[in-house]
Amino acid sequence: MSNQIVADIFSRMQVSPAEQTLIGLINKNGNVFGQNATIGRERMAQESGYTIGTCKKATKALEERHLLRVERKRLGPGRNAVNVYSLVRPWLRELSFHEAYIAKKRRELARQQEQKDTAHLASIHGRIPVIPRENKKEEKSAMGYLKPEEIPPCVDRGSPIWYLAQGLEPPRGEG
Repeated sequence: MSNQIVADIFSRMQVSPAEQTLIGLINKNGNVFGQNATIGRERMAQESGYTIGTCKKATKALEERHLLRVERKRLGPGRNAVNVYSLVRPWLRELSFHEAYIAKKRRELARQQEQKDTAHLASIHGRIPVIPRENKKEEKSAMGYLKPEEIPPCVDRGSPIWYLAQGLEPPRGEG
């Protein structure tokens, strides 16, 4: 799996020989997916055959091109821990730690906003809001029927058609 990641990076991206060596070194020292490689700059320079300055420049170039994620840790003023390196495949939209943190915060804010906007109305003053609804029968009777003034003059007032045009039941004859 890890060799496939390196081959994938080399086939898709143009990298310098120093960057290629660093990618292979990080892949070798990391886990199966090329993640969490803990390696110091001195050891990186020694194993790659480049100077420390060249390793720093190559690391920075890979990081700027989003091919490498670097987790830097500070122990105190002027004291740093060994960096943790992870290979990134940007065409798979793998996020950096910072991007993942921002995405998580955005999701949390969206969720909070959604909770404010929706079904939490019952918590307002301990009451459940009552929304008046019209009865379906009332909606049916009001829809599509005419008012007495709107009925055309050709329809006799009091005839069964006149009542039906208003949505009313015509009176039954005495029998």
